[in-house]
Amino acid sequence: MGPRRCRSAALAASGVVALAGALSRCWAQLGEGRRASLTAAGAATAVGLSQPQKVFGAPAQEIFDSVGGSEQSVVLKNGLIFPKASFGPQAYSFNGDGKARELTQAAVLKGYRNFFSSVDAHNQRGFAQGIQDSAIARQDLFICGSVDTKGVKGFDKAYRETKKGCDENLQAFAAGGIDYVDMIMLDYPAADCDSIKGQWKAFEEMLAAGKTRSLGVSNFGLTQLDCILKDPSLTPPAVNQLRYNAEAYDPATAAAIVAENRKRGVAVQAWSPLRVSDRKKKLAEEIGKAYGKTFAQVLLRWIIQMGATYTTQSSKIDRLGENVDIFDFALSDSDMQRLSA
Repeated sequence: MGPRRCRSAALAASGVVALAGALSRCWAQLGEGRRASLTAAGAATAVGLSQPQKVFGAPAQEIFDSVGGSEQSVVLKNGLIFPKASFGPQAYSFNGDGKARELTQAAVLKGYRNFFSSVDAHNQRGFAQGIQDSAIARQDLFICGSVDTKGVKGFDKAYRETKKGCDENLQAFAAGGIDYVDMIMLDYPAADCDSIKGQWKAFEEMLAAGKTRSLGVSNFGLTQLDCILKDPSLTPPAVNQLRYNAEAYDPATAAAIVAENRKRGVAVQAWSPLRVSDRKKKLAEEIGKAYGKTFAQVLLRWIIQMGATYTTQSSKIDRLGENVDIFDFALSDSDMQRLSA
């Protein structure tokens, strides 16, 4: 598929979700060589989209903002559309397949199209059934599973346990008719670089088998990231999920985390984006009054404007809607500084 057909597909799409799906399919069919020859701006122009607001990384590692002129998604370096707002029914306080199914159904209705289903929540079957209950086409969803083999030591052992975890994800998701994921993510790195490469071998096999479309990591420091990235034979991770919020780091560190991952062509996804002190919540609530937004919306918007994405959760249906409704306003520079202080 060439740029002209890409543009036709994009223009024929109705709504952001359909547009995202059309762009993702088109990008994949362009072929690696053609994708590498396009800058982010050129790729957007080719499909009739607005000029990206930001361009990250080298041309061969495309990550750019703006789908249909909005800030709702980024395109990962492998061409997949990655909605910035993700829902994950992973909070341990309301584990259980039944609750996960209910919350996932609600999240779909509230507009979420990106889902993080952690193996540690023990509710992947319920999540998958919630997806099956929805009327949204599978190709219009981004589903991320996870494998937790933290602390494992040794290449062979890390490989075996991670491979088992990959299989367990697919078995659980099959309860809802999901036979592949858009991303498989390591919840934690193994004990050392050699062990991480053992984990990654299992991921590479899942990717080669067509059971996942991309690979991601969680809680990886730069040294651990570079263990993978400095080996040209390995598929680089597209996302690094980190504890990231308006209080987790000092301002310089918060900015540097996103910048250093971005240099490596890796998008940051925040977990626990709202886990801040009451004092910070009160400040966010005060700032939110000027925008007609809640404290949670202000804190999530801070993450977006820092250049990251987020995954969040709630057992309250109204909160689900709030946590995805953050793309119709922008915090001022002064408010960003107050939140970062």
